[in-house]
Amino acid sequence: MLSHTTVFDGETIDSHAALVSIRPCAKDIFYEFTAEGKASLNATGCEEKYKSMQEKLWAKTQWKVEGNNITTSNTNFAVGNTYQLSFAGNKMIWKREGEKIEYQKL
Repeated sequence: MLSHTTVFDGETIDSHAALVSIRPCAKDIFYEFTAEGKASLNATGCEEKYKSMQEKLWAKTQWKVEGNNITTSNTNFAVGNTYQLSFAGNKMIWKREGEKIEYQKL
């Protein structure tokens, strides 16, 4: 992940940069989105407790694309998060009102 920005009270905050400042291993976390619709996180290099917690959070994550929208869910899409999806070079960009997430393809 390159960045995860949100707008709060007119100010843009990069929560990923903030996380990296207190947990430097977060810059080396990588996410995998498989063709089968599964998403996972690999936090190798982080302390075991944090790694275990993050990997558990992502263990049931699924994703699907419909048109130019991507939805992720941990509840088989009973509830999910939907973003507008775009690509620029080797970046995958997710946007919704007040939020933007950028991933870089390895």
